[in-house]
Amino acid sequence: MLSGEEPILGRNLLLTFDDGFISNRVIAEEVLSALGIRALFFVISDFVGIEDRVAARQFISKHIYPDTNPHILPNHWQNMRWTDLEALMEQGHSVGSHTKTHARLPLLEDRDLQEEIVGSGDAIAHMLGAPVDHFAYTFGDIGSFNPKAMAIAKRRYKFIYSGLRGFNDAGVSQYAVRRDASALQDSANNYSVFSNHLLGALLEGTADRHYASSRRSLDQWTDSSGAAPTEKRARVIAFYLPQFHPVPENDLWWGKGFTEWTNVVQARVLFEGHEQPHLPADLGFYDLRLHETRMEQAEMAAQFGIEGFCYWHYWFAGRRMLERPFSEVLASGKPDFPFCLGWANHSWTGIWKDEPDRMLIDQTYPGEADDRAHFACLLEAFRDHRYITVDGKPMLVIFKPTDIPKSKQCFDLWRELAIKAGLKGLYIVGINMQDFKNPTELGLDAVTMSTLAVVNTSNALLNEASRLVWGVRRKLSLGGPRVLEYSEAIKHLVPDLNQFDCEAYPCVFPRWDNTPRKGRKGLVLENSTPELFEQHLQEAVSAVSDRADEHKIVFLKSWNEWAEGNYLEPDMKWGLQYLQALKRVVGKVSSKT
Repeated sequence: MLSGEEPILGRNLLLTFDDGFISNRVIAEEVLSALGIRALFFVISDFVGIEDRVAARQFISKHIYPDTNPHILPNHWQNMRWTDLEALMEQGHSVGSHTKTHARLPLLEDRDLQEEIVGSGDAIAHMLGAPVDHFAYTFGDIGSFNPKAMAIAKRRYKFIYSGLRGFNDAGVSQYAVRRDASALQDSANNYSVFSNHLLGALLEGTADRHYASSRRSLDQWTDSSGAAPTEKRARVIAFYLPQFHPVPENDLWWGKGFTEWTNVVQARVLFEGHEQPHLPADLGFYDLRLHETRMEQAEMAAQFGIEGFCYWHYWFAGRRMLERPFSEVLASGKPDFPFCLGWANHSWTGIWKDEPDRMLIDQTYPGEADDRAHFACLLEAFRDHRYITVDGKPMLVIFKPTDIPKSKQCFDLWRELAIKAGLKGLYIVGINMQDFKNPTELGLDAVTMSTLAVVNTSNALLNEASRLVWGVRRKLSLGGPRVLEYSEAIKHLVPDLNQFDCEAYPCVFPRWDNTPRKGRKGLVLENSTPELFEQHLQEAVSAVSDRADEHKIVFLKSWNEWAEGNYLEPDMKWGLQYLQALKRVVGKVSSKT
Protein backbone atom coordinates (compact mmCIF):
# COMPACT_ATOMS: atom_id res chain seq x y z
CA MET A 1 0.00 0.00 0.00
CA LEU A 2 2.79 2.43 0.84
CA SER A 3 4.37 1.87 -2.56
CA GLY A 4 1.10 2.89 -4.21
CA GLU A 5 0.44 -0.54 -5.72
CA GLU A 6 -2.75 -0.87 -3.67
CA PRO A 7 -4.99 1.83 -2.16
CA ILE A 8 -4.95 2.42 1.60
CA LEU A 9 -8.40 1.38 2.79
CA GLY A 10 -9.54 1.60 6.40
CA ARG A 11 -7.18 1.20 9.33
CA ASN A 12 -4.22 -1.16 9.04
CA LEU A 13 -1.58 -2.25 11.50
CA LEU A 14 1.92 -3.53 10.74
CA LEU A 15 3.64 -5.08 13.73
CA THR A 16 7.45 -4.96 13.72
CA PHE A 17 10.19 -6.25 16.02
CA ASP A 18 13.77 -4.93 16.16
CA ASP A 19 17.22 -6.40 16.77
CA GLY A 20 16.68 -10.17 16.60
CA PHE A 21 16.22 -11.33 20.20
CA ILE A 22 15.00 -14.92 20.72
CA SER A 23 12.02 -13.55 22.67
CA ASN A 24 10.72 -12.25 19.32
CA ARG A 25 10.24 -15.82 18.11
CA VAL A 26 8.58 -16.79 21.38
CA ILE A 27 6.02 -13.99 20.99
CA ALA A 28 5.43 -14.91 17.36
CA GLU A 29 4.71 -18.54 18.12
CA GLU A 30 2.87 -18.23 21.44
CA VAL A 31 0.88 -15.06 20.79
CA LEU A 32 0.76 -13.97 17.17
CA SER A 33 0.19 -17.36 15.59
CA ALA A 34 -2.92 -17.95 17.71
CA LEU A 35 -4.32 -14.62 16.52
CA GLY A 36 -3.40 -15.18 12.88
CA ILE A 37 -1.06 -12.15 12.88
CA ARG A 38 2.04 -11.98 10.74
CA ALA A 39 4.85 -9.57 11.66
CA LEU A 40 8.03 -8.06 10.23
CA PHE A 41 11.26 -8.81 12.11
CA PHE A 42 14.21 -6.43 11.67
CA VAL A 43 17.42 -8.21 12.60
CA ILE A 44 21.05 -7.20 13.01
CA SER A 45 22.88 -9.53 10.65
CA ASP A 46 26.06 -9.91 12.74
CA PHE A 47 23.99 -10.47 15.90
CA VAL A 48 21.99 -13.31 14.37
CA GLY A 49 25.16 -15.01 13.24
CA ILE A 50 26.66 -15.32 16.75
CA GLU A 51 26.65 -18.91 18.05
CA ASP A 52 28.34 -18.39 21.43
CA ARG A 53 26.05 -17.11 24.23
CA VAL A 54 28.79 -15.13 25.95
CA ALA A 55 29.77 -13.47 22.68
CA ALA A 56 26.11 -12.61 22.05
CA ARG A 57 25.83 -10.88 25.43
CA GLN A 58 29.03 -8.95 24.74
CA PHE A 59 27.56 -7.86 21.39
CA ILE A 60 24.43 -6.58 23.17
CA SER A 61 26.43 -4.53 25.67
CA LYS A 62 28.70 -3.10 23.00
CA HIS A 63 26.31 -2.39 20.14
CA ILE A 64 22.64 -2.55 21.15
CA TYR A 65 22.87 -1.11 24.68
CA PRO A 66 26.32 0.53 24.53
CA ASP A 67 28.50 0.57 27.62
CA THR A 68 26.24 -1.80 29.56
CA ASN A 69 28.00 -4.43 31.67
CA PRO A 70 27.31 -7.77 29.93
CA HIS A 71 27.40 -9.62 33.27
CA ILE A 72 24.26 -7.92 34.58
CA LEU A 73 22.13 -8.49 31.49
CA PRO A 74 19.14 -10.83 32.02
CA ASN A 75 19.84 -14.44 31.10
CA HIS A 76 16.98 -14.56 28.63
CA TRP A 77 18.48 -11.79 26.50
CA GLN A 78 19.83 -13.97 23.71
CA ASN A 79 19.91 -13.73 19.94
CA MET A 80 17.99 -15.68 17.36
CA ARG A 81 19.92 -17.94 14.99
CA TRP A 82 19.37 -18.32 11.27
CA THR A 83 17.27 -21.42 11.92
CA ASP A 84 14.94 -19.31 14.08
CA LEU A 85 14.44 -16.86 11.24
CA GLU A 86 13.81 -19.70 8.81
CA ALA A 87 11.12 -21.01 11.16
CA LEU A 88 9.49 -17.57 11.36
CA MET A 89 9.44 -17.28 7.58
CA GLU A 90 7.85 -20.72 7.28
CA GLN A 91 5.07 -19.39 9.53
CA GLY A 92 4.47 -16.49 7.14
CA HIS A 93 6.45 -13.75 8.86
CA SER A 94 8.90 -11.45 7.05
CA VAL A 95 12.50 -10.48 7.80
CA GLY A 96 14.21 -7.14 7.20
CA SER A 97 17.59 -5.59 7.91
CA HIS A 98 18.42 -3.56 11.02
CA THR A 99 22.03 -2.97 9.85
CA LYS A 100 25.06 -5.16 10.31
CA THR A 101 26.19 -4.17 13.83
CA HIS A 102 23.50 -1.71 15.05
CA ALA A 103 25.78 1.21 14.24
CA ARG A 104 24.76 4.86 14.46
CA LEU A 105 25.01 5.53 10.73
CA PRO A 106 26.00 9.24 10.51
CA LEU A 107 29.23 8.46 12.37
CA LEU A 108 30.52 6.06 9.71
CA GLU A 109 32.89 6.44 6.79
CA ASP A 110 31.49 5.68 3.34
CA ARG A 111 32.69 2.09 3.07
CA ASP A 112 31.46 1.16 6.55
CA LEU A 113 28.15 2.87 5.82
CA GLN A 114 27.74 0.81 2.69
CA GLU A 115 28.48 -2.40 4.57
CA GLU A 116 26.09 -1.61 7.42
CA ILE A 117 23.18 -0.84 5.08
CA VAL A 118 23.73 -2.90 1.95
CA GLY A 119 25.98 -5.62 3.30
CA SER A 120 23.52 -6.52 6.05
CA GLY A 121 20.63 -7.01 3.64
CA ASP A 122 22.79 -9.04 1.28
CA ALA A 123 23.97 -11.27 4.13
CA ILE A 124 20.43 -11.93 5.36
CA ALA A 125 19.20 -12.64 1.83
CA HIS A 126 22.07 -15.07 1.29
CA MET A 127 21.50 -16.96 4.55
CA LEU A 128 17.72 -17.18 4.18
CA GLY A 129 17.55 -17.60 0.42
CA ALA A 130 14.88 -14.90 0.12
CA PRO A 131 14.77 -11.23 -0.95
CA VAL A 132 15.19 -8.62 1.78
CA ASP A 133 13.18 -5.52 0.85
CA HIS A 134 12.75 -3.82 4.24
CA PHE A 135 15.26 -1.77 6.24
CA ALA A 136 14.94 -0.04 9.63
CA TYR A 137 17.73 2.26 10.72
CA THR A 138 18.98 1.93 14.29
CA PHE A 139 17.90 3.88 17.38
CA GLY A 140 15.02 5.39 15.39
CA ASP A 141 15.71 9.07 16.03
CA ILE A 142 16.48 11.54 13.24
CA GLY A 143 20.05 11.93 14.49
CA SER A 144 20.75 8.29 13.65
CA PHE A 145 20.13 8.73 9.94
CA ASN A 146 21.17 11.27 7.29
CA PRO A 147 20.74 12.02 3.56
CA LYS A 148 23.75 9.92 2.56
CA ALA A 149 22.44 6.88 4.43
CA MET A 150 19.00 7.47 2.90
CA ALA A 151 20.48 7.53 -0.61
CA ILE A 152 22.27 4.22 -0.04
CA ALA A 153 19.25 2.56 1.55
CA LYS A 154 16.91 3.70 -1.24
CA ARG A 155 19.08 1.92 -3.78
CA ARG A 156 18.98 -1.38 -1.87
CA TYR A 157 15.52 -1.57 -0.29
CA LYS A 158 11.90 -1.01 -1.29
CA PHE A 159 10.87 0.24 2.18
CA ILE A 160 12.74 2.18 4.87
CA TYR A 161 11.43 2.44 8.44
CA SER A 162 12.13 5.09 11.05
CA GLY A 163 11.38 5.25 14.75
CA LEU A 164 9.34 8.41 14.32
CA ARG A 165 5.72 8.11 15.44
CA GLY A 166 2.81 8.98 13.20
CA PHE A 167 0.25 7.61 10.79
CA ASN A 168 1.25 6.27 7.38
CA ASP A 169 -1.28 7.79 5.04
CA ALA A 170 -1.19 8.09 1.25
CA GLY A 171 1.23 11.01 1.40
CA VAL A 172 3.96 9.19 3.31
CA SER A 173 6.94 7.97 1.32
CA GLN A 174 7.76 4.27 1.35
CA TYR A 175 11.26 5.41 2.32
CA ALA A 176 10.09 7.23 5.47
CA VAL A 177 7.68 4.83 7.13
CA ARG A 178 6.60 5.99 10.60
CA ARG A 179 6.55 3.59 13.55
CA ASP A 180 5.22 4.04 17.08
CA ALA A 181 7.60 2.54 19.65
CA SER A 182 5.98 0.23 22.16
CA ALA A 183 7.51 -2.05 24.80
CA LEU A 184 6.11 -3.36 28.06
CA GLN A 185 8.29 -2.81 31.09
CA ASP A 186 10.36 -5.85 31.86
CA SER A 187 10.32 -6.42 35.63
CA ALA A 188 13.32 -8.72 35.39
CA ASN A 189 15.75 -5.96 34.53
CA ASN A 190 16.37 -2.25 34.62
CA TYR A 191 16.79 -1.82 30.89
CA SER A 192 13.17 -1.19 29.99
CA VAL A 193 11.80 1.57 27.83
CA PHE A 194 8.59 3.42 28.52
CA SER A 195 5.38 1.45 28.80
CA ASN A 196 2.65 2.13 26.26
CA HIS A 197 0.80 4.54 28.55
CA LEU A 198 3.88 6.51 29.58
CA LEU A 199 5.11 6.72 26.00
CA GLY A 200 1.75 8.01 24.83
CA ALA A 201 1.67 10.66 27.50
CA LEU A 202 5.19 11.81 26.79
CA LEU A 203 4.55 12.23 23.07
CA GLU A 204 1.78 14.76 23.56
CA GLY A 205 2.47 18.49 23.22
CA THR A 206 6.09 19.57 22.86
CA ALA A 207 7.48 16.10 22.13
CA ASP A 208 4.94 15.57 19.38
CA ARG A 209 6.00 18.83 17.73
CA HIS A 210 9.58 17.55 17.86
CA TYR A 211 8.50 14.39 16.01
CA ALA A 212 6.69 16.50 13.40
CA SER A 213 9.89 18.44 12.71
CA SER A 214 11.90 15.23 12.43
CA ARG A 215 9.36 13.74 10.05
CA ARG A 216 9.68 16.78 7.78
CA SER A 217 13.46 16.34 7.67
CA LEU A 218 13.12 12.66 6.83
CA ASP A 219 10.60 13.43 4.08
CA GLN A 220 12.99 15.97 2.55
CA TRP A 221 15.74 13.34 2.43
CA THR A 222 13.50 10.94 0.54
CA ASP A 223 12.79 13.63 -2.05
CA SER A 224 16.40 14.69 -2.53
CA SER A 225 18.24 11.36 -2.37
CA GLY A 226 18.76 10.06 -5.91
CA ALA A 227 16.30 12.46 -7.56
CA ALA A 228 17.02 15.64 -9.46
CA PRO A 229 17.50 18.63 -7.13
CA THR A 230 14.47 20.87 -7.10
CA GLU A 231 16.37 23.97 -8.19
CA LYS A 232 17.31 22.34 -11.49
CA ARG A 233 15.25 22.15 -14.63
CA ALA A 234 17.13 19.10 -15.90
CA ARG A 235 19.55 16.40 -14.81
CA VAL A 236 22.64 17.29 -16.82
CA ILE A 237 25.08 14.38 -16.97
CA ALA A 238 28.45 15.08 -18.57
CA PHE A 239 30.59 12.43 -20.28
CA TYR A 240 34.06 12.29 -18.73
CA LEU A 241 37.24 11.09 -20.43
CA PRO A 242 39.86 9.49 -18.10
CA GLN A 243 42.81 9.66 -20.57
CA PHE A 244 44.67 12.44 -18.78
CA HIS A 245 47.35 10.32 -17.16
CA PRO A 246 50.06 8.10 -18.67
CA VAL A 247 49.59 4.35 -18.89
CA PRO A 248 52.09 1.68 -20.06
CA GLU A 249 50.07 0.86 -23.18
CA ASN A 250 50.05 4.46 -24.44
CA ASP A 251 53.73 4.76 -23.61
CA LEU A 252 54.37 1.74 -25.84
CA TRP A 253 52.11 2.82 -28.70
CA TRP A 254 52.69 6.58 -28.81
CA GLY A 255 55.79 7.33 -26.79
CA LYS A 256 56.67 7.88 -23.14
CA GLY A 257 54.23 10.12 -21.26
CA PHE A 258 51.48 10.22 -23.89
CA THR A 259 48.11 11.53 -22.62
CA GLU A 260 45.20 13.42 -24.15
CA TRP A 261 47.21 16.62 -23.68
CA THR A 262 49.82 15.39 -26.17
CA ASN A 263 47.42 15.80 -29.09
CA VAL A 264 45.94 19.01 -27.67
CA VAL A 265 49.19 20.94 -27.61
CA GLN A 266 50.31 19.62 -31.03
CA ALA A 267 47.14 20.83 -32.80
CA ARG A 268 47.70 23.19 -35.75
CA VAL A 269 45.71 25.74 -37.69
CA LEU A 270 44.41 24.02 -40.86
CA PHE A 271 42.45 26.81 -42.56
CA GLU A 272 41.92 30.54 -42.30
CA GLY A 273 40.05 31.39 -39.12
CA HIS A 274 40.69 27.98 -37.58
CA GLU A 275 41.18 28.32 -33.82
CA GLN A 276 43.82 25.91 -32.58
CA PRO A 277 45.25 24.92 -30.20
CA HIS A 278 42.63 25.07 -27.43
CA LEU A 279 44.43 25.46 -24.11
CA PRO A 280 43.09 24.95 -20.57
CA ALA A 281 42.75 27.83 -18.11
CA ASP A 282 41.62 27.40 -14.49
CA LEU A 283 42.38 23.68 -14.12
CA GLY A 284 45.55 23.71 -16.18
CA PHE A 285 47.19 20.66 -17.83
CA TYR A 286 46.05 18.39 -15.06
CA ASP A 287 46.92 14.79 -14.23
CA LEU A 288 43.93 12.65 -13.20
CA ARG A 289 46.10 10.58 -10.88
CA LEU A 290 45.91 13.55 -8.50
CA HIS A 291 43.10 13.54 -5.95
CA GLU A 292 43.13 17.34 -5.88
CA THR A 293 42.38 17.56 -9.61
CA ARG A 294 39.35 15.29 -9.34
CA MET A 295 38.05 17.29 -6.39
CA GLU A 296 38.41 20.59 -8.27
CA GLN A 297 36.58 19.20 -11.29
CA ALA A 298 33.63 17.99 -9.21
CA GLU A 299 33.41 21.25 -7.27
CA MET A 300 33.34 23.23 -10.49
CA ALA A 301 30.80 20.95 -12.15
CA ALA A 302 28.44 21.13 -9.16
CA GLN A 303 28.81 24.89 -8.90
CA PHE A 304 27.55 25.42 -12.44
CA GLY A 305 24.77 22.83 -12.68
CA ILE A 306 26.20 19.43 -13.66
CA GLU A 307 24.42 16.68 -11.72
CA GLY A 308 27.12 14.09 -12.28
CA PHE A 309 29.83 12.64 -14.50
CA CYS A 310 29.47 9.65 -16.80
CA TYR A 311 32.97 8.14 -16.66
CA TRP A 312 33.97 6.24 -19.78
CA HIS A 313 34.71 2.65 -18.83
CA TYR A 314 36.83 0.26 -20.93
CA TRP A 315 36.49 -3.51 -20.80
CA PHE A 316 38.21 -5.85 -23.26
CA ALA A 317 37.27 -9.41 -22.29
CA GLY A 318 38.50 -8.90 -18.75
CA ARG A 319 41.19 -6.36 -19.52
CA ARG A 320 40.54 -2.83 -18.27
CA MET A 321 42.10 0.37 -19.54
CA LEU A 322 42.41 3.89 -18.12
CA GLU A 323 40.68 2.66 -14.98
CA ARG A 324 42.85 4.35 -12.37
CA PRO A 325 41.03 7.71 -11.97
CA PHE A 326 37.61 6.15 -11.48
CA SER A 327 38.95 3.30 -9.33
CA GLU A 328 40.43 5.86 -6.97
CA VAL A 329 37.18 7.87 -6.93
CA LEU A 330 35.33 4.69 -6.01
CA ALA A 331 37.82 3.50 -3.39
CA SER A 332 38.28 6.85 -1.66
CA GLY A 333 34.64 7.97 -1.60
CA LYS A 334 35.83 11.34 -2.92
CA PRO A 335 34.70 13.50 -4.52
CA ASP A 336 31.23 13.03 -3.04
CA PHE A 337 29.70 13.82 -6.42
CA PRO A 338 27.26 11.67 -8.44
CA PHE A 339 28.52 9.47 -11.25
CA CYS A 340 27.55 6.68 -13.60
CA LEU A 341 29.52 4.60 -16.08
CA GLY A 342 29.48 4.45 -19.87
CA TRP A 343 30.93 1.38 -21.54
CA ALA A 344 33.01 2.63 -24.48
CA ASN A 345 32.71 -0.70 -26.28
CA HIS A 346 34.82 0.00 -29.34
CA SER A 347 38.16 -1.30 -30.48
CA TRP A 348 41.19 0.84 -29.82
CA THR A 349 42.92 1.86 -33.02
CA GLY A 350 45.37 4.54 -34.00
CA ILE A 351 42.60 7.14 -34.05
CA TRP A 352 44.44 9.20 -31.43
CA LYS A 353 47.12 9.82 -34.08
CA ASP A 354 45.03 9.65 -37.28
CA GLU A 355 45.89 5.99 -37.82
CA PRO A 356 42.40 4.38 -37.74
CA ASP A 357 43.54 1.16 -39.47
CA ARG A 358 46.13 0.39 -36.79
CA MET A 359 44.56 -2.11 -34.35
CA LEU A 360 45.74 -1.76 -30.77
CA ILE A 361 43.08 -3.62 -28.75
CA ASP A 362 40.23 -5.45 -30.41
CA GLN A 363 36.85 -5.17 -28.69
CA THR A 364 35.49 -8.71 -28.48
CA TYR A 365 32.45 -10.33 -26.86
CA PRO A 366 33.42 -13.86 -25.71
CA GLY A 367 30.02 -14.78 -24.26
CA GLU A 368 28.15 -15.30 -21.01
CA ALA A 369 31.16 -16.01 -18.79
CA ASP A 370 32.68 -12.69 -19.81
CA ASP A 371 29.33 -10.95 -19.34
CA ARG A 372 29.17 -12.27 -15.79
CA ALA A 373 32.75 -11.24 -15.07
CA HIS A 374 32.05 -7.79 -16.49
CA PHE A 375 29.00 -7.35 -14.26
CA ALA A 376 30.99 -8.46 -11.21
CA CYS A 377 33.53 -5.75 -12.04
CA LEU A 378 30.79 -3.11 -12.22
CA LEU A 379 28.82 -4.15 -9.14
CA GLU A 380 30.83 -2.21 -6.55
CA ALA A 381 30.19 0.99 -8.50
CA PHE A 382 26.47 0.21 -8.89
CA ARG A 383 26.18 -0.17 -5.11
CA ASP A 384 27.91 3.12 -4.33
CA HIS A 385 25.55 5.74 -2.90
CA ARG A 386 26.86 8.29 -5.42
CA TYR A 387 25.84 6.21 -8.42
CA ILE A 388 23.19 7.90 -10.59
CA THR A 389 19.89 6.07 -10.81
CA VAL A 390 16.64 6.30 -12.73
CA ASP A 391 13.60 4.93 -10.91
CA GLY A 392 16.00 3.55 -8.32
CA LYS A 393 17.99 1.58 -10.90
CA PRO A 394 21.67 2.26 -11.61
CA MET A 395 22.05 3.82 -15.06
CA LEU A 396 24.60 2.30 -17.45
CA VAL A 397 25.35 3.91 -20.83
CA ILE A 398 26.44 1.79 -23.82
CA PHE A 399 28.44 3.51 -26.58
CA LYS A 400 27.72 1.06 -29.43
CA PRO A 401 24.85 -1.26 -28.47
CA THR A 402 24.54 -2.61 -32.03
CA ASP A 403 28.09 -4.00 -31.83
CA ILE A 404 27.19 -6.40 -29.00
CA PRO A 405 26.10 -9.84 -30.25
CA LYS A 406 22.91 -10.91 -28.47
CA SER A 407 22.83 -7.59 -26.63
CA LYS A 408 19.37 -8.20 -25.20
CA GLN A 409 20.49 -11.51 -23.74
CA CYS A 410 23.51 -9.80 -22.18
CA PHE A 411 21.52 -6.89 -20.73
CA ASP A 412 18.77 -9.14 -19.39
CA LEU A 413 21.43 -11.23 -17.65
CA TRP A 414 22.89 -8.10 -16.07
CA ARG A 415 19.46 -7.02 -14.85
CA GLU A 416 18.91 -10.46 -13.34
CA LEU A 417 22.30 -10.33 -11.61
CA ALA A 418 21.58 -6.82 -10.34
CA ILE A 419 18.34 -7.94 -8.72
CA LYS A 420 20.05 -10.96 -7.17
CA ALA A 421 22.66 -8.56 -5.77
CA GLY A 422 19.93 -6.58 -4.04
CA LEU A 423 19.61 -3.75 -6.56
CA LYS A 424 16.34 -2.78 -8.19
CA GLY A 425 17.64 -3.69 -11.62
CA LEU A 426 19.59 -1.69 -14.21
CA TYR A 427 18.57 1.20 -16.43
CA ILE A 428 20.52 0.74 -19.66
CA VAL A 429 20.84 3.65 -22.09
CA GLY A 430 22.26 3.20 -25.58
CA ILE A 431 23.82 5.97 -27.65
CA ASN A 432 21.87 6.26 -30.89
CA MET A 433 23.69 7.78 -33.86
CA GLN A 434 20.72 7.20 -36.13
CA ASP A 435 22.02 3.66 -36.53
CA PHE A 436 19.11 1.68 -35.07
CA LYS A 437 15.34 2.03 -34.88
CA ASN A 438 14.10 -0.43 -32.24
CA PRO A 439 16.00 0.02 -28.96
CA THR A 440 13.92 -2.48 -26.99
CA GLU A 441 14.94 -5.26 -29.40
CA LEU A 442 18.51 -4.53 -28.33
CA GLY A 443 17.53 -4.76 -24.67
CA LEU A 444 17.74 -1.03 -23.97
CA ASP A 445 15.58 0.93 -21.55
CA ALA A 446 16.32 4.25 -23.23
CA VAL A 447 18.53 5.99 -25.80
CA THR A 448 20.40 9.25 -25.95
CA MET A 449 20.56 10.93 -29.33
CA SER A 450 24.01 11.73 -30.68
CA THR A 451 23.46 13.01 -34.23
CA LEU A 452 26.58 15.15 -34.68
CA ALA A 453 27.97 14.77 -38.23
CA VAL A 454 24.96 12.59 -39.10
CA VAL A 455 22.11 15.12 -39.13
CA ASN A 456 23.01 18.60 -40.33
CA THR A 457 19.92 19.63 -42.27
CA SER A 458 16.20 18.91 -42.02
CA ASN A 459 16.42 16.77 -45.21
CA ALA A 460 17.26 13.12 -44.51
CA LEU A 461 18.40 12.48 -48.11
CA LEU A 462 20.83 15.40 -48.02
CA ASN A 463 22.16 14.24 -44.67
CA GLU A 464 22.84 10.76 -46.00
CA ALA A 465 24.42 12.09 -49.21
CA SER A 466 26.61 14.47 -47.24
CA ARG A 467 27.71 11.66 -44.91
CA LEU A 468 28.61 9.35 -47.81
CA VAL A 469 30.52 12.04 -49.72
CA TRP A 470 32.49 13.05 -46.66
CA GLY A 471 33.23 9.40 -45.88
CA VAL A 472 34.79 8.95 -49.31
CA ARG A 473 36.77 12.20 -49.08
CA ARG A 474 38.08 11.27 -45.65
CA LYS A 475 39.03 7.77 -46.77
CA LEU A 476 40.96 9.14 -49.74
CA SER A 477 42.35 12.14 -47.83
CA LEU A 478 40.75 14.55 -50.30
CA GLY A 479 40.83 17.93 -48.59
CA GLY A 480 39.34 18.68 -45.25
CA PRO A 481 38.65 19.11 -42.47
CA ARG A 482 34.90 19.22 -42.81
CA VAL A 483 33.68 22.58 -41.49
CA LEU A 484 30.13 23.43 -40.38
CA GLU A 485 28.72 26.49 -38.67
CA TYR A 486 27.87 25.70 -35.06
CA SER A 487 24.81 27.94 -35.30
CA GLU A 488 23.44 25.78 -38.14
CA ALA A 489 24.48 22.41 -36.70
CA ILE A 490 22.71 22.91 -33.37
CA LYS A 491 19.39 23.36 -35.18
CA HIS A 492 19.45 19.62 -35.86
CA LEU A 493 21.14 18.20 -32.75
CA VAL A 494 17.94 17.80 -30.71
CA PRO A 495 15.77 15.60 -32.95
CA ASP A 496 12.29 14.23 -32.30
CA LEU A 497 12.53 12.31 -29.02
CA ASN A 498 9.27 10.44 -29.60
CA GLN A 499 10.43 8.38 -32.59
CA PHE A 500 11.41 5.28 -30.61
CA ASP A 501 9.68 2.55 -28.66
CA CYS A 502 11.34 3.74 -25.46
CA GLU A 503 12.37 6.98 -23.79
CA ALA A 504 14.94 9.13 -25.59
CA TYR A 505 17.20 11.80 -24.11
CA PRO A 506 18.92 14.69 -25.91
CA CYS A 507 22.69 15.12 -26.01
CA VAL A 508 24.16 18.63 -26.24
CA PHE A 509 27.55 19.69 -27.61
CA PRO A 510 29.19 22.89 -26.37
CA ARG A 511 31.58 22.85 -29.37
CA TRP A 512 33.48 20.41 -31.58
CA ASP A 513 36.84 20.27 -33.34
CA ASN A 514 38.55 16.87 -33.41
CA THR A 515 41.37 17.91 -35.74
CA PRO A 516 43.92 17.46 -32.90
CA ARG A 517 43.22 13.73 -33.31
CA LYS A 518 42.23 13.40 -36.95
CA GLY A 519 43.91 16.28 -38.71
CA ARG A 520 42.29 17.05 -42.08
CA LYS A 521 39.95 14.09 -41.65
CA GLY A 522 38.31 15.79 -38.73
CA LEU A 523 35.10 17.77 -38.22
CA VAL A 524 34.93 21.36 -37.04
CA LEU A 525 31.86 23.15 -35.72
CA GLU A 526 32.96 26.69 -36.36
CA ASN A 527 32.10 29.85 -34.40
CA SER A 528 30.60 28.31 -31.29
CA THR A 529 29.90 30.84 -28.54
CA PRO A 530 28.52 30.59 -24.99
CA GLU A 531 25.36 32.35 -26.17
CA LEU A 532 24.74 29.81 -28.94
CA PHE A 533 25.46 26.94 -26.55
CA GLU A 534 22.90 28.41 -24.16
CA GLN A 535 20.29 28.35 -26.93
CA HIS A 536 21.21 24.75 -27.79
CA LEU A 537 20.97 23.67 -24.15
CA GLN A 538 17.69 25.50 -23.65
CA GLU A 539 16.15 23.56 -26.54
CA ALA A 540 17.31 20.26 -25.03
CA VAL A 541 15.97 21.15 -21.58
CA SER A 542 12.63 22.17 -23.07
CA ALA A 543 12.42 18.83 -24.86
CA VAL A 544 12.30 16.98 -21.50
CA SER A 545 10.42 19.59 -19.48
CA ASP A 546 7.13 17.67 -19.34
CA ARG A 547 8.71 14.53 -17.84
CA ALA A 548 8.93 13.36 -14.25
CA ASP A 549 11.97 14.83 -12.50
CA GLU A 550 14.08 11.66 -12.64
CA HIS A 551 13.56 11.46 -16.41
CA LYS A 552 14.53 15.06 -17.21
CA ILE A 553 17.93 13.88 -18.35
CA VAL A 554 20.17 15.81 -20.72
CA PHE A 555 23.53 14.30 -21.62
CA LEU A 556 26.42 16.67 -22.27
CA LYS A 557 29.25 15.66 -24.57
CA SER A 558 31.58 16.37 -22.93
CA TRP A 559 33.18 17.62 -19.73
CA ASN A 560 36.78 17.20 -20.89
CA GLU A 561 37.27 15.76 -24.40
CA TRP A 562 39.91 18.37 -25.18
CA ALA A 563 41.34 16.67 -28.29
CA GLU A 564 37.82 16.71 -29.78
CA GLY A 565 37.45 20.41 -28.98
CA ASN A 566 34.49 19.08 -27.03
CA TYR A 567 34.73 20.26 -23.44
CA LEU A 568 33.08 22.47 -20.85
CA GLU A 569 36.09 23.10 -18.64
CA PRO A 570 37.46 26.66 -18.80
CA ASP A 571 39.87 27.49 -21.63
CA MET A 572 42.10 30.47 -22.33
CA LYS A 573 39.62 32.15 -24.69
CA TRP A 574 36.25 31.84 -22.95
CA GLY A 575 37.16 31.12 -19.35
CA LEU A 576 34.03 30.17 -17.38
CA GLN A 577 31.52 31.55 -19.89
CA TYR A 578 30.24 28.19 -21.16
CA LEU A 579 29.76 27.02 -17.58
CA GLN A 580 27.96 30.24 -16.75
CA ALA A 581 25.63 29.67 -19.70
CA LEU A 582 24.87 26.21 -18.33
CA LYS A 583 24.07 27.63 -14.91
CA ARG A 584 21.68 30.21 -16.37
CA VAL A 585 19.66 27.40 -17.91
CA VAL A 586 19.65 24.70 -15.21
CA GLY A 587 20.80 26.28 -11.96
CA LYS A 588 23.34 24.68 -9.68
CA VAL A 589 23.77 21.47 -7.72
CA SER A 590 24.82 21.26 -4.09
CA SER A 591 27.82 18.97 -3.66
CA LYS A 592 29.76 17.79 -0.61
CA THR A 593 33.01 17.10 -2.38
